[in-house]
Amino acid sequence: MANPHVLVIPYPAQGHVIPLSELSRCLAKHESLEDRAKPGKFSAAIAQVTPGKFEELIEQINGGNGNQITCVIKHAAVCPAAAALLVLGFSIPKLIDEGLLRMMRLLPSLEPETYRSWAKALAIAPSATSFMVRNNQSTKLADWLICISTYDLEQAAFAISPQILPIGPLLASNRLENSARNISPDDSCLNWLDQQSPQSVIFVAFGSNAVFFYRKQFEELCQGLELSDRPFLWVLGLHSRQLSHLSIASFLSNCGWNSTTEAVNHGVGLGFECDESGGITRREIANKVGQLIEDEGIRARTLDMKKKVSKKVAAQTKVSIERSRTKMSDLHIIAVPFPAQGHVLPLMELSQCLVSHGFKVTFVNTEFNHKRIALAGQTHVGDRIHLVSLPDGLEPGEDRNDLGLLCEGMQRVMPGKLEELIEKINEEESDKVTCVLADESSGWALDVAAKMKIRRVAFWPASAAALALSFNIPKLIHEGIIDDNDGTPLKSQEIELAKNLPKMKTADLLWTCFHTIATQKIVFQVIVRNNKSVKAADWLVCNSAYDLEPAAFTLSPEILPIGPLLASSRLENSEGNFWPQDSTCLGWLDQQKPRSVIYVAFGSFTVFDQTQFQELALALDLSGRPFLWVVRPDTTDGTSDPYPEGYQERVGSRGLMVGWAPQQKVLSHPSIACFISHCGWNSTLEGLSSGLPFLCWPYFADQLLNESYICDIWKVGLRFDKNESGIITEGEIKTKVEQLLSDENFTARASKLKEVAMNNIKEGGQSYETFKNFIEWMKS
Repeated sequence: MANPHVLVIPYPAQGHVIPLSELSRCLAKHESLEDRAKPGKFSAAIAQVTPGKFEELIEQINGGNGNQITCVIKHAAVCPAAAALLVLGFSIPKLIDEGLLRMMRLLPSLEPETYRSWAKALAIAPSATSFMVRNNQSTKLADWLICISTYDLEQAAFAISPQILPIGPLLASNRLENSARNISPDDSCLNWLDQQSPQSVIFVAFGSNAVFFYRKQFEELCQGLELSDRPFLWVLGLHSRQLSHLSIASFLSNCGWNSTTEAVNHGVGLGFECDESGGITRREIANKVGQLIEDEGIRARTLDMKKKVSKKVAAQTKVSIERSRTKMSDLHIIAVPFPAQGHVLPLMELSQCLVSHGFKVTFVNTEFNHKRIALAGQTHVGDRIHLVSLPDGLEPGEDRNDLGLLCEGMQRVMPGKLEELIEKINEEESDKVTCVLADESSGWALDVAAKMKIRRVAFWPASAAALALSFNIPKLIHEGIIDDNDGTPLKSQEIELAKNLPKMKTADLLWTCFHTIATQKIVFQVIVRNNKSVKAADWLVCNSAYDLEPAAFTLSPEILPIGPLLASSRLENSEGNFWPQDSTCLGWLDQQKPRSVIYVAFGSFTVFDQTQFQELALALDLSGRPFLWVVRPDTTDGTSDPYPEGYQERVGSRGLMVGWAPQQKVLSHPSIACFISHCGWNSTLEGLSSGLPFLCWPYFADQLLNESYICDIWKVGLRFDKNESGIITEGEIKTKVEQLLSDENFTARASKLKEVAMNNIKEGGQSYETFKNFIEWMKS
């Protein structure tokens, strides 16, 4: 069998050529590669090749007698810099769309002047920006994206973009060899270093492109080194054998990534700050040199980091190599949500997470919802997620908000259509379906997977408590609390399944919120049937966190937490919306004071009659506070203009109404003070993860249970009281808004709960570990 033949293409700069050359040496060590993989011959040849000649080069190599090209390694898919820089590059569209300063706070801290300089660079060099954007698009199509960094150096960056795989630092010194450089090193300095005392020498080097010294700055540096009264070695081309010398005490560096990782690898500290003019004075240089060398804490931290990085390099590289043995073409998942907005969004987010771990996903919507997503402009949700659709069994004019009618139609038509889809994929594509990932409410899809002997995973997008309640239906029947045919309550009482779980009235059970007993019966029997399908699944994962619902997960330990699943955790937008998101509201929020805006949104199902809608509208006006209100086109029950007369003119710029909002971005905005919500689980998690207090306005199903969590268990919100006509009056709304916002305890508890929720998805958190185990099982 012919040896693998890799074509390596660095960006033509010293800081890119060196790490790619080092990677080439590592590859050559593992396989007998052709000479073209060796840095010297390759660099000379590739320098002659323009983009138009690149294809000719490959054809020329493949036309010879040697090994055929089997892989192209390009600098875009091998990041020779910090992972954080690559994350920043991936975020360019958002930086442009949302405003540079607001996005920057999600990345390593930079001074405002740095923002301006970076923004200016983008403005005066649009070709460079376009180049970066094109590279980002190409990179996302690559089979692998590796980075010359290590997880322990940049945990936050790798958590944000898990598709970036660390294999660094790649250092020639680890092989006891020299690195390949454009500038020949002067090794005579090593003899001079041998004559110096241990940890006494200042090492000064500014990489290959730092021709930035105007005369005054050059003189300041000279004078500063002289004033330090310490021996120093000042070189043009960096050579890591100098950094490893025992005499080196500190490193005055341009902080290129190669220099940074080499300093970390040798436990050498770096420093310095600019003055107001942007220069560095001789006094600053001399003072910081002394401070850096004399501070034992800095020395200890650098040595500790060296130790950590050295220990992790071998293990990390082994893990990355093992990943390469898993073919991406073997990992094809069919994802089947229940056809409702609150179910599609979290399953799409889970699919995005799976894609970042090497899976391909075929996402199956109903034809009706597929068209809605297309009209909302969200048909492209990633290169490895393919949106397809199946009929739901209903005619075009039938009401899909009638869940009884919808469930019957789906059960009648969709199992057969899903089986046909899987058979077609397996016949026509090389990527065979290996797993069905289905919403728990679409148990029929799990039954299809079982029939076809395909792995099956159930996903529950709501609270663990809600699912635990449905699992306890046999107990409720046995105790004579509900009817076994349609779930009708036989007793009027409060149920508490376990201590510290929300109490539920029998009139408010998940299946008793429908207008007709016929619909209730259909939904109840679907829940019972789904429970049986789910119990036979290989995994049952839930969009929640153990620390948010410990009692529920203890009651039903088969439910495994992997949440909260949030697009904002990936610095991405949520995908799969049924309505176009109006992002202009973000600009309006930028103009409001911190913690001043009331955000009002009721999800995708809630419908108000004219009286209730106007009570809410008047209350928001009378609150005297700015508000952002999401009013879907179908929020009211038929009135073309549901607002009180002259309302929009009266509230003016103090109130903004939009059809659909980018909710995660809105809730995380510093201007938001509180959230008036229907308490859907997605909205609940998004509000909690933003540290916001709630005013609860549940509509049906699990929303009543979530209201109890918010008000009774977590104590981060208040519920509204209805009058004798079942209306929440403008006076009640205004009073509760003032009560919530005047009591800092609500905000304090909400901030603490935010920390609890987010800690679960960080490394070491229970959701993080569960998801990690889930991925390992999926790949096994």
